[in-house]
Amino acid sequence: MNLAQALGLFLSFFASREGPGARVIYPGPQSAYTAPHTDVSQSLLARFHIYASLHPDLTAHQAFNIGDEPAGVTWAALWPRISTYFGLVGTGPINDNHQEAHNIDKYMQTHRAEWAGWEAKHDLKKGVIEGTNFTFLTIMLEMAVFGREYDLGKAQGIGFKETRDTVDGYLKTFELMKNAKIIP
Repeated sequence: MNLAQALGLFLSFFASREGPGARVIYPGPQSAYTAPHTDVSQSLLARFHIYASLHPDLTAHQAFNIGDEPAGVTWAALWPRISTYFGLVGTGPINDNHQEAHNIDKYMQTHRAEWAGWEAKHDLKKGVIEGTNFTFLTIMLEMAVFGREYDLGKAQGIGFKETRDTVDGYLKTFELMKNAKIIP
């Protein structure tokens, strides 16, 4: 879940600025909001690595797709649930024409002068927000308007059938981020 850090920082910062119960609009077009994709949580990926190391006769010299949910998931399913974790109300895009006002990177850069104070207020690690790439998150939420779901059949075919609710993977990552003082 290479988006988790930027997403967690953005939603935490947004919730702090805008207040509990604030509406956070999905920052991309409807086509990106509803495009299926495959995410993999770090714990599920680690479990596959362990499985692969215990079954070298099935996995040696091969590549496998690994994901939390075999059918993939959409941001339409993820955004409201992830937003709720931060006390926000996550809604879909206003329309299919992306509104610059909802661009995560621009939002964060507009409030850049507040970052250090936010970290200090919440006793967070200094500089984490500064070192986070919000551009990548913005690109993935705005421009990934096509299906990017992986075929997990090969891994399932060798007996790795574990799955996980994608939101649970994000929420566990956010809990780790809280414990590491990356988000409040």
